[in-house]
Amino acid sequence: MNAKLTRMSRAAAAVAATAVLALTATACGGSDDKADTSSSSGPASGSASNSATESTGSQGSASSQASADSGKSGGTAVTSPSPRGAGQAVAAKSACTNAELKPSIVHGTDADPDGKADQTQAQLLFTNVGKRTCTVQGHPGVDLVNAKGETWNVAWQKQTAEKVTLKPGVATMAQLTFLPISPSSTAPDQQPFLPVTVKVTPPDTTATASLAWPWQDIAVLRQDSATHPGTFISTVNGTASS
Repeated sequence: MNAKLTRMSRAAAAVAATAVLALTATACGGSDDKADTSSSSGPASGSASNSATESTGSQGSASSQASADSGKSGGTAVTSPSPRGAGQAVAAKSACTNAELKPSIVHGTDADPDGKADQTQAQLLFTNVGKRTCTVQGHPGVDLVNAKGETWNVAWQKQTAEKVTLKPGVATMAQLTFLPISPSSTAPDQQPFLPVTVKVTPPDTTATASLAWPWQDIAVLRQDSATHPGTFISTVNGTASS
């Protein structure tokens, strides 16, 4: 990961507490989430939706409608996401395909999550490994899977989804915000969920990659049934060379 990614990762970590996630270079994003707990900084989720715009010419009679970006509204309430990225707007012809987007987890840099923080982030990277420039927009689908095979379908952060343009070899990122806890914690009402695998489906695709959870000393505070969990996934946003 080069210096551009390090600078972008630092910027993303600096704003994790407010869920205002912005990276350096070209900033872009997506929609829906699970959101805040009483101790978290509040995202929200929602499924993708379409809006229409109408324009009238100077002579007055002609009008047209076009569907707009999904998930335009913001806020702090959350609902369960559609599984694995379903419900996103129909991909345009320029959208990156299954074969062109390679998901990975950023590990071994200053972007690693802080296991001692009240709330922290892991960075998911989506690299264009194809030979053409393509676009990506919206939330990735993210499932956490533990050693027992239990699956946690992570909620979407509710935010505006913007389109990110990726040249070959360029990546975009999404932030997995979560409440860290020790895997050995026995605190009342604080059950740790230690992922073994993270199943990631890039926005507007159907291919799911199974990625190893790199931090066996950091578990996630179990909230997979919570109405307002502190664990959620952002839209893809920003670009970086990988």
